[in-house]
Amino acid sequence: MNTGNVIKVKDISSSDSGHKITFDVFVNSRKFPLYFKSNDVELTPNPEVFLALTLLAGMELKYKIEFDGEVSNKFMRAMPAVQSIYAQSYIHRQYKHVDLSNIGSRADEENLAQGVGAFFSGGIDSFYTLLKNQEEITHLIFINGFDVTLGKSSIEEKTSELIRACGKEFGKKVIEIETNLRDFMKTYVSFPIHHGSFLAATGHLLSSEINKIFLPAADSYGEMGNVGSHPLLDPLWSSDKVEYIHDGCEASRMEKLPIVMKSKFASEHIRVCYAKSDTVMNCGKCEKCVRTITGLMAINALEDCKSFNTKIDVKDILKIELTDSKRPFYTEILYALDKENKHPEVAYAISTLLFKPHLLKRNTEILKKYFRRQKYRYPKLYLVWKQYFAQN
Repeated sequence: MNTGNVIKVKDISSSDSGHKITFDVFVNSRKFPLYFKSNDVELTPNPEVFLALTLLAGMELKYKIEFDGEVSNKFMRAMPAVQSIYAQSYIHRQYKHVDLSNIGSRADEENLAQGVGAFFSGGIDSFYTLLKNQEEITHLIFINGFDVTLGKSSIEEKTSELIRACGKEFGKKVIEIETNLRDFMKTYVSFPIHHGSFLAATGHLLSSEINKIFLPAADSYGEMGNVGSHPLLDPLWSSDKVEYIHDGCEASRMEKLPIVMKSKFASEHIRVCYAKSDTVMNCGKCEKCVRTITGLMAINALEDCKSFNTKIDVKDILKIELTDSKRPFYTEILYALDKENKHPEVAYAISTLLFKPHLLKRNTEILKKYFRRQKYRYPKLYLVWKQYFAQN
């Protein structure tokens, strides 16, 4: 650890009758003015909030962490395991354990709050967790600033309306929290790595009303590529007051889709888009939209899903930058399409995406020859590719 270098949380204050928490995070002399606010519930600035939001930056920079207050014994006992999971999962980042001996801990206390929450963004994983646990869940928790960019008032309003409509439909209280926390976290740790700790930090603010929170799983047990939020990791962010449950690993994305589509409301209100357009909830062209649309096509449910106003364009599939973490999703979609002999042009485009990605970048001429051989088998797809090569 770098001697003398420190991440400090200072000037923690509560205003608006507890509905807004402000604080400053200093990385040495660099200052990040941060806040959480909610019109729906009073926020409690538990010390666990500040350790959760600074821990990964501390591991990345090898800096000491300082803030006032004592975390629960339960939370502190889990920190060595939390740090080990990150250090072992991201060896190339050379994460180092942060010495937390300067941070005090307190005896565990019973939380009398009765609420059970679920982080909810309106996506497939969120709806699956809600539908599966709707008898137990009492609150839907939406974080404005997590995957919806602050400052885009139009999409912020539409997303808020969607979440509140969902709360009304299912009889759940909605807690909407706005925060600029990502301004700090993304500076030192990428979103795929930090998003679980982001959620954990936010959830600890709700201990006055919530004692358990479900975190919808993005991956099934058979995929498990995402360590930012993981069934081993998420429960370790629990304290004596807030328990975290990583939920949904028993089902893959293609197994979740038909369950979610059984809900008419969900089918009309799914929000998955990465593009964060100012005008539409789902652009129909970004990777996550394409993934969802092709999955719906594979189960013959796209026409029933009113959340997408566009049909898939094969060119949009072929333009996807496929990462290792996304590969299992498309493999599963391809299997479903091929099994039912549905949409062969889409299936062929996905197979190209999966098995020939290196050719897209390294040898376009070989790829042209490859598709010429398929000219008569897939004439429509060949025409799309002919046009694609003419433009690229």
